[in-house]
Amino acid sequence: MSKSKSSIAAMMGIAVSLATAASAQNAGHDANYARFRPTDEAIAAVHSPAYRRCMQRSGGVTITMRECSSAEFDRVDVRLNANYRQIMRRLRAPEQQRLRAAQRRWLASRWTMCDNLPDYEGGTLDLIIRDNCVLGELTRRTLWLAQL
Repeated sequence: MSKSKSSIAAMMGIAVSLATAASAQNAGHDANYARFRPTDEAIAAVHSPAYRRCMQRSGGVTITMRECSSAEFDRVDVRLNANYRQIMRRLRAPEQQRLRAAQRRWLASRWTMCDNLPDYEGGTLDLIIRDNCVLGELTRRTLWLAQL
């Protein structure tokens, strides 16, 4: 893995760790999800080459980094929804109901942990940290659904 790929993977790993720690405290998530910890390699595999290129070219400029994250959020959200639909097709009615209820609880509370992160530096760095947390949580949920 190149240095830039590894730094993006590390950044996302930290974001997923923040989201994981916060969501473990959230009663809206089931116990299996609260304990789910994807590997850095799995996280990196979810993110597109376009995201990595965008972040590399951002030059650390906040607005550009946020645009990269926003575009990647849209791509990962599509994947999450595809994973959810695929799983729902193969489950029986009682399991579908449980997963649907768990997904609704997650949807209702998914960003709470990111909104409640402490301010690290103030200003634009906090925006990047929150964006990474949101993308990290979306990535984590996508991977969790994929392994069901």
